Amino acid sequence: MAVMDLSVESRPRAKSLAPLVDLVAQQMEISAEFSDGFLSPAGVLFRLHEFNLDPATEILIRAGELKMIPAITSQDLYLWMIEFLAFVKNPLWREELQNALNGISAVWKFRNVLYKNDALSQEWEKFKFAHLCALAQDWLNSPHT
Repeated sequence: MAVMDLSVESRPRAKSLAPLVDLVAQQMEISAEFSDGFLSPAGVLFRLHEFNLDPATEILIRAGELKMIPAITSQDLYLWMIEFLAFVKNPLWREELQNALNGISAVWKFRNVLYKNDALSQEWEKFKFAHLCALAQDWLNSPHT
């Protein structure tokens, strides 16, 4: 049986004017970690777990009735992190984030720096979500959706 999970994480989110854009943006981030997201023509978001796919949902996917929402790539996330550095006003935090982005496990190290500063972490989440919303809007406007 497929799982339709419309829950939203409790992390702070920037507000968008379009609820569908928000849902797709959130799913783009979640898809990278937890489940695949599919959008119906009616704008309903389905979060489907790989090992829990029922035959009826699989038929809808193969027939093109449900469009898979792409996950954010680690490359996009990394580039956004580099771009975010320009908005960090405190030179010590900026330098620590810059150092985190060098070498192996850059994304993980970057997040660890953010965990030390709630205000900076919230700014990053707003920045990232704005970029996710722009990506979601582009995807929704593309001819394949």
